[in-house]
Amino acid sequence: MKYKPILDPDYLPMIEFERRYQEMARAAGPVRYTLTLVRSPHQVARQEVLLSLATGTEQQSLLYLNRFIKTMLWLYGGYRLYANLPVAWIDRLQKDFSGTGKQKFDVEFIVEGIFDRHLEIIRCEPEHMPAPSIESSEIGRKSGGLRLGFDLGGSDKKIAAIADGKVLFADSIIWDPYPQTDLDWHRREIRELYELGARKLPGPAEAIGGSVPGIVMNNEIKISSLFRGIMDEIGREESRGVFWAESKGIFGDIPYCLANDGDVTALAGAMTLGRNNLLGIAMGTSQAAGYANAKGAVNSWFNELAFVPVDLGPNRALDEWSQDRGTGAEYFSQQAIIRLAPKAGILLPPELDKPGKLALIQEQLRQAHAGAEAIFRTIGCYLGYAIPWYHRFYGMENVLLLGRVLKGEGGRILIAEAEKILADEFPALELSLCTLTDEEILHGQAIAAASLA
Repeated sequence: MKYKPILDPDYLPMIEFERRYQEMARAAGPVRYTLTLVRSPHQVARQEVLLSLATGTEQQSLLYLNRFIKTMLWLYGGYRLYANLPVAWIDRLQKDFSGTGKQKFDVEFIVEGIFDRHLEIIRCEPEHMPAPSIESSEIGRKSGGLRLGFDLGGSDKKIAAIADGKVLFADSIIWDPYPQTDLDWHRREIRELYELGARKLPGPAEAIGGSVPGIVMNNEIKISSLFRGIMDEIGREESRGVFWAESKGIFGDIPYCLANDGDVTALAGAMTLGRNNLLGIAMGTSQAAGYANAKGAVNSWFNELAFVPVDLGPNRALDEWSQDRGTGAEYFSQQAIIRLAPKAGILLPPELDKPGKLALIQEQLRQAHAGAEAIFRTIGCYLGYAIPWYHRFYGMENVLLLGRVLKGEGGRILIAEAEKILADEFPALELSLCTLTDEEILHGQAIAAASLA
């Protein structure tokens, strides 16, 4: 590992941990094992790993497997894992990924919350495992008529009004959904956003599409950080269909489509840049991601990179929601910028919200503050080593970077740092990093969302 983040020299990226572990495994005589994760009969993901069975390496092997399986769960989604691992290791992983284990959050949200099951980890030889299978679907790219598109994040909500493919209006409004415990608050905020967009159209809206963080199935939210403050069962159940309900209440039965914000990020890139096999990463309040495959379609994967491990260093950051350490949300978001500010010698007024704190640091960068530059170089270094880890699972050729963090000079510094590392350390990947204009970065997802329905 030739490069170290300026403000986080203990950063140990997953791709580097894997490289070191595999070197150790090869020296001891590695064994190739197969992991197969089932989400449905038509959605089966398979990965192979090299592991060491040498005496004294069990702890590192189990740590590597823990982080690898967590990555598969949040990236693909699934409820049953087949593995031809040693029995003792299967037992240990079953304890880790149980309702009382250290990966309790992961199984509660991914497996129990979505599939209403407990995660099964089953020992099985590869020849008896289900064959890999991928479902994909084409979304969006519709432009005719009067359309509304919305994109909701943890710190702002965006709306776009479109007429026959032309953007008539796009706006971003600050909000703070995380601590809100009353679903009626969300209803009012959503209704106001819809009505704002509708006023900018020359006639009644004919279609509406939306982009939200979390896992979306059949136009309903299964899990979303937007509703993390709502704890009662009735509120949680009603939150699943709240966007459609408010749309129907205002616009009637017009075409409507809700999608994961990461998928819409990938769609925005594929539409704007004309490129496929593209991983879209949005760095906003949290980290969102989506993937457009070689045909420009979206795989039925979860792509929740906010919870995917990227750091195994001794000082890896704590995610306040999952209570796990070293996951993407704390490295590729406004949270990362704010976390690094004290290390850069920047004191942030506590009364400022997250967008305000980010704007302050971006302003200090415009004034040539060395600490502000170090923050963006640090995140660029994080990204330069995280992208090869993502490539391990996606095999993408293009990476589109969006989100408020990428605006202005900070985004250019961040991308340049990542490109330098990729070119020097991982030239065989031949990856292309790209972004859009500041206006497209801010409103691109809402505009793309308008093409969903």
